[in-house]
Amino acid sequence: MPTVSVSKDAFLKGIQHESMTDEQVDHLLFDFGLELDEVTSEKIQIEKEKGKEAAAASGASEEVLYKIDVPANR
Repeated sequence: MPTVSVSKDAFLKGIQHESMTDEQVDHLLFDFGLELDEVTSEKIQIEKEKGKEAAAASGASEEVLYKIDVPANR
């Protein structure tokens, strides 16, 4: 499945529900045939790939991101 990354704040603001929990977002996405794959940040992604030192040196954002799996049309 293709994965789309979107800012948590932008997503919640866009759906006009800024106080939803991650679990509620997961259920909402499921209702539309989507899946919340991961809740992460750019910094955490770099830490996983290259280690903490690389993430600290990169100045990566700590903004929370939703990684959403979108089913491919077959």
